[in-house]
Amino acid sequence: MSQALAGTTLLAFANGAPDIITAAVAGSSSSDSTALIPFGSLYGGSLFDMAFLLGMVIYYSPGHLLSLKKK
Repeated sequence: MSQALAGTTLLAFANGAPDIITAAVAGSSSSDSTALIPFGSLYGGSLFDMAFLLGMVIYYSPGHLLSLKKK
C-alpha cells in the first residue's frame, strides 16, 4: 500500500470515527429524547463536510472555475 493511500485512509477513519462512535452510543441509549441524535449528527456532519470541502475546492481551483462532466 502506498503512503498516500495509507495516509488518506487513516485520515478518513480519524475524521469519521468520532461521529460513528457518538451515533452508536446515542443510538444505544434507552431514552426517547436521544433517538434522533445519531441521524442528526451523521447527516449534519456529512452535510457540513461536503459543503465546506466543495467550497474550498471551488475557491482554490485555478481561475475559480469548476467544470464537471455529465458522465
